[in-house]
Amino acid sequence: MAYLLFFLAALSAGLTWAALSIAAAARVQPGWRSQLLTAAGTVIPLVAWLPWLGITAVLAFGLAGPRLETNWFPQVVTVVVATLIGSVWMAVAGLRSDRMTGEPMARAWPLGRLAMAFVASKLAAACVLLALEQQVVSQAQFLRIEVANLMQNNLPPQVSDADNAAPLYVRAFANLESDGDFRAVEQLLADNEPGLLDHPLVAESLARHTETLALLEQAASRDVCRFTRDWTRPSFAMLLPEIQAMRRAARLVALAARHDAASGKPAAALAKAEMLGAFAQHAASEPLLITMLVGFALDAVADQTLADVLPALTAQEAELLAPLTLPDITLAMPRAFFGEEAFGLAVFADVIAGSNKATSKLSGGDAGSAIGIVAGQNSPIGSLFRVFLIPADLAGYRGTMHKFQQLASRPEPSSWLRDAASTLNTKLQESPPGILCTLIFPALSSVFDAGFREHAKNACQEVLIAATRQRLATGSLPRALEEIEPQWLPLPPGDPFTGTSLTDREPLHYRLDEQGLSVWSVGPNGQDNGGPEPQHGDSPNRNNDDIGLTMSAACSGE
Repeated sequence: MAYLLFFLAALSAGLTWAALSIAAAARVQPGWRSQLLTAAGTVIPLVAWLPWLGITAVLAFGLAGPRLETNWFPQVVTVVVATLIGSVWMAVAGLRSDRMTGEPMARAWPLGRLAMAFVASKLAAACVLLALEQQVVSQAQFLRIEVANLMQNNLPPQVSDADNAAPLYVRAFANLESDGDFRAVEQLLADNEPGLLDHPLVAESLARHTETLALLEQAASRDVCRFTRDWTRPSFAMLLPEIQAMRRAARLVALAARHDAASGKPAAALAKAEMLGAFAQHAASEPLLITMLVGFALDAVADQTLADVLPALTAQEAELLAPLTLPDITLAMPRAFFGEEAFGLAVFADVIAGSNKATSKLSGGDAGSAIGIVAGQNSPIGSLFRVFLIPADLAGYRGTMHKFQQLASRPEPSSWLRDAASTLNTKLQESPPGILCTLIFPALSSVFDAGFREHAKNACQEVLIAATRQRLATGSLPRALEEIEPQWLPLPPGDPFTGTSLTDREPLHYRLDEQGLSVWSVGPNGQDNGGPEPQHGDSPNRNNDDIGLTMSAACSGE
């Protein structure tokens, strides 16, 4: 209703200005002055609407980017057309001569009252605009309260340092950061050259970091990890130094696990593989999509490390595999989406409040620079941006995030979820709710893709563990998936990238040859490409998107 009142007041201002100008034109002698006043009455109201018409047309038809769902073009066109028709009609009717007096009919229009009506209409439009802006600006405070509540409800619980893994991680990270030689070891890991575990730098580094590994082991044993951050005012500029440090720590532990396996310490190696699973769970416990992605990456390291360690296990370690369950961190995805919503709402709160600091962070591209220009504290048109674009932008952001949160919580097959997420993402790109949404929406589909890959890796991991348990009991690995006995794998997991429901999935692919045991999913393209590519192959097949794990058979007597 308030928006309707604004447009009615703006239309009234344009028409009363036209009537005032035409009444003045009727009071002067016919000639250039009369024509000038008439033109002023009919043209100026239209010229005043031209910027609005141009901007809303750009937003409505996507002339400079995606088409916005809410663009106000129909309302502006309606007012422009009504102003044009009304001003032209008043010019024709007002300058027509009266049959009785022979004078223009507009000569009798009261100038004073028309002037007062024009001023009153302008004031009314300004007052309605001011009221609408205050209504929008007042949301900033409530948004910040909502942000704080969202974060608090999705954060790991607050515990003492004695129960918190974060202080131990920080000490271990400091040890790694101060060790310049470990970077050389990381490069060796990246190159993955033959004989890596026999390299002198590896042995020296592991010996140097005995204390670091002990700290990381203690950290992994704790249920809660909560790093110190100001979660009451989350920001996309929030520093997350632990992210990269967690990756470095995982590389150290994975290397130590492989070294233990090669040195005849399979139990210690298996324990370190479990540590990596705890790392992934701790990283994903923070309600952020970036930490969720890091959690997936760490879990991939845990999966590969486990595949490297399993062949070294002997019958003496068989009982260690029975309770082995690496965590499924995809369960943390809904919490990450809620946290990401809070970060976006914090940006909306800052922009609504006209924070120059917030707008400067959004100025990375053309759209961001435009936001900085129109939404800053000193912007003359910031109120128009806040009144006419922010509400729909904010509502659209909420609605889209809630849809993704619901998808993240649904136990549907990967193919269905992938299609649903892709549809939402395409709609967001083609017709976003507003300008801010295009700037602050994260790559939501990439998080789902990582989650789908995680499901596939977990399924492959389950098969490898079952096959290893059967090897430890019988002395040989099963030659086919069907040969794994039910006592080790009661319900073989299906390929999450197949089927349209949870009950019609196809079995995972299984191959045992001289290279080892490989278990894989067909991946996003739904086609079997012969198994996953080697991690460091010379000429990888880029069309191969199979997802799986390969376990060497050399140590298991195969």
